[in-house]
Order: sequence, then C-alpha cells, then structure tokens
Amino acid sequence: MILQVKDLNFSYSNQKILENISFAVKKGEIISVLGPNGVGKSTLVKCLAQIYKEQQANVFYKQKSLLEYKPKLLAQEIAYVPQNLEINFPLTVKEFVLLGRKPYIKWNISQKDNQIAAEIMAKLSIENLSKRNLQNLSGGEKQKVSLARALAQKPELIILDEPTSNLDLNHQLELIKILNSLANKKDLTVIMVLHDLNLALNYTDKCLLLNQKKVYAYGKAEEVLTSKNIKEVYQVESEIIKKNKKKYLLTI
Repeated sequence: MILQVKDLNFSYSNQKILENISFAVKKGEIISVLGPNGVGKSTLVKCLAQIYKEQQANVFYKQKSLLEYKPKLLAQEIAYVPQNLEINFPLTVKEFVLLGRKPYIKWNISQKDNQIAAEIMAKLSIENLSKRNLQNLSGGEKQKVSLARALAQKPELIILDEPTSNLDLNHQLELIKILNSLANKKDLTVIMVLHDLNLALNYTDKCLLLNQKKVYAYGKAEEVLTSKNIKEVYQVESEIIKKNKKKYLLTI
C-alpha cells in the first residue's frame, strides 16, 4: 500500500466534519472521492495533503506516518492541486510551474528543471502560455497550470480537489486521460475529488463514497456506484447502462 488512512477524524469550530475515516490505496491506483456537497470531501484531501497537519498521525505513506517524514522529502513524494488557484503576485506560467521543482533546487534552476517544466507544459498543451501572467488566465487555464506545477514535483502521489471543475467537457476528458496514462505506467497514484459520477465510473479504479461524515462505501467503481447506493447517498433514482464498453449513469 502506498497510502493508508486509519480512523481519521476532523472537527472545525467544535463541529465534526469527518468521523473514523479509514481506507487504503495501492500504488498506481486512481481513487475518486465522491459524495454530496458538505460531506467533507475537500476537508479529507486537505488532511491527506498536510494542509491540516494535526491529522498527520492518522495518515501513513509507504507504511510510515506522515509525522516521520521531513517536509522536503514529502514535497518530493506528494503533490496537491487545490480547487482554485489564487496568486496575488505576478508570476509567469513557466515561473509558477518551476515552483514545483523547489524541493529539488539547491542553488539555481538547472537545465534539468527547465527541461522537466517544458515537457510537462507540452504534455498538458500549455506551452503557448509559458510567458503569460497567471493573473491573466482563465479558470480552466489556471487549473491546467496548477496541475503542471504539481507534476513538476515528480510525485508518486498526487491529490487533487475537483480538478475538472473549471474545465469544459473536452478538457475534462483530456486531463483525466493524462492522469490515467501516468497511473497505468505505475508512475503516479491519484486521489481526486470528483462531482461527475460518469467520470468516476469510467476512469477511476476505486471510489470512496462519503456520506454523513463517514465512509459509506469504498471499492471498485462499478461496485460502489450502484443505483441503491446513489439513491441512499444522493437521494435520486438512477440507472446504469453499458454501451461500447463504457458505463453511463442516468438519473431517472
């Protein structure tokens, strides 16, 4: 297992947000975190990404508690992509992507750092934005640039909070397929918050379905996203159909 979460709890202003969350992730898996608004999906991934550090004792990476790692080493292993990129000072896209190399840079940015940044921007088709100011980008462009910065860290685990939220349908599929390609090579393990159940059903290995502060179901996507579970968690009737090797979830 590359990641294990054991009995994780989280409260904010004396209000419990997460309760006894436990699950494990294998290397190379793509995990979607699902559930209605307000069930703690973003809170959970922030705990995994050490944004909320008090939960580190409940999260184990490569069999060791996050507490046992030095911050610089964790930054080389785990990357986090927030839902919204907020930058209040002028940076070009290339400068921002190179921030992902910070855990490796000793004195100056090397030729290797520049090469890695260039390769990732090309993979995400944003090389034409390299000299643009971040503050002048659209929401979708910022989302892809934020992913590029995270991939520049060369992490083994990437944690994403609603990575498709600002993207149109075409770019949603493009991003998901890039993550799938990296995961299939066992170069990357992915945990991401999603709202689109069809994306989760077709492009992720496992689903972590949250409801009422707890894990309602965890397992293979087709075993978790059943009509019964969807009715219980989302309060809607649904039907899953198969066509051309794809599965489609329809609300009734």
